[in-house]
Amino acid sequence: MKNFWYLFSAYTIIWTALWAYVVYLSQANRALKQDIEALRAQLDNAIAANDASKKGSV
Repeated sequence: MKNFWYLFSAYTIIWTALWAYVVYLSQANRALKQDIEALRAQLDNAIAANDASKKGSV
C-alpha cells in the first residue's frame, strides 16, 4: 500500500491531461464549425452575386 499514492497521482495526472485534451478538441471543433459557416455564407453571397450579374446581363 506504500505505492498507492504514486498510482493515485499517476491516474490523476492522466485523467486531467485527457480532460484538458477533450476540452481543447471541443474548442477547436467549435472554431472549425464557425469557419465553415462563414465560408458557406461567403459562398452563398458569391453565388447570389453571380446569379444577379447573369440576370442583369441577359
